[in-house]
Amino acid sequence: MTKLKNSLIAFAGLILLAGILAVLLQGVGHGQQNSGGNSPARGPRKYYLTATLHKANEALTACAADYHMASFWEIHDPSNLRYDTALGFRRRDSGSGPPAGTAGWVRTGWDADESDLPGSSNCNAWTSDSPFGEGTAVNLPRLWRLTDGPVISPWISAGELCSEPLRVWCVQD
Repeated sequence: MTKLKNSLIAFAGLILLAGILAVLLQGVGHGQQNSGGNSPARGPRKYYLTATLHKANEALTACAADYHMASFWEIHDPSNLRYDTALGFRRRDSGSGPPAGTAGWVRTGWDADESDLPGSSNCNAWTSDSPFGEGTAVNLPRLWRLTDGPVISPWISAGELCSEPLRVWCVQD
């Protein structure tokens, strides 16, 4: 009988320990990002719109160190990002967020294209400054009831001439 009692106590202890570990380990991994190596979590990824203007063939090199020209799909949901106000273009009422109504070049994820179709046009994969080719630019709307072009909520897209200097959307590596 003593052997059975000791076995039940040991079993109950293991169940209690498993329960405690389950509670303690529940939060492990939540909110942690690792960009490689043993670097600590850095919070939401940053993005910004350059303060300077660039022709399309300069867009790939327009971003600061530790940033790259953003693919639209990297910045599509700005609620998961943090605008870098130290590097980015700002308007008087921007606060800590991005400026409204200001277009910037953005990567499309498509083949080299100079068509007039926002979403696929990319100034021949950002190598052309042709006055006849087009690239895709996006901006957050300035007016909330009217839009100036096709809406990809919350963004507005437009085709712009590759020779037209625009700002560039950048996102943290």
